Amino acid sequence: RLELPRLTRERGVLAFLGLTGVPTILMGASAVAVPLLLFGASGSEAVVATYGLVTALIVLIFLPLTGRIADACGAWMPVTVGVILIVMSAAAIALVPGVLTALFVAGIAGRIGVGMKDLLTPTIAREVISPAIHGRVIGLGSMTWSIGFMIGSLAAGPLADDHPSLLFWLVAAASTTVVALVRRLRITARRVASGPSR
Repeated sequence: RLELPRLTRERGVLAFLGLTGVPTILMGASAVAVPLLLFGASGSEAVVATYGLVTALIVLIFLPLTGRIADACGAWMPVTVGVILIVMSAAAIALVPGVLTALFVAGIAGRIGVGMKDLLTPTIAREVISPAIHGRVIGLGSMTWSIGFMIGSLAAGPLADDHPSLLFWLVAAASTTVVALVRRLRITARRVASGPSR
């Protein structure tokens, strides 16, 4: 049995937990702020409802496609694309939080990015984390996912009305760090695949 401090010192665990948690800050912030911003830009509840429906339909299409790409090319390319979509989505909303079309497109892009990352999280774990601790690390990843969503939601509460640009610039800055985490995890996966070094 591994205690939590020792578990986090295992190969790739901290980077993996960062991958599961940090991008989800966007999802939490968007869940609160984007519908408010859409209504503020359009004055229409129908637009907000359409955004939710279109987002669900597009994600439904993209996730099976992501799985096929991962089967053909491996998980790293779609995970990287997903993280880049998250950063671009947050930056776009930060730049033009009052522009309806930009909110619509950026909100959907961010949700696709988070979905791509979430879909391939177990695959990343298999490639990086020791098989003996897969279950415990994925369980911790679920916890950091929830913490990230909660942080985004709580930050959106006081900032969405008066400072939406600041909210999403903070999210973009946090999400940018995940690009480095993906690179680090990919290097770890290559070392694992090549076998123990002498």
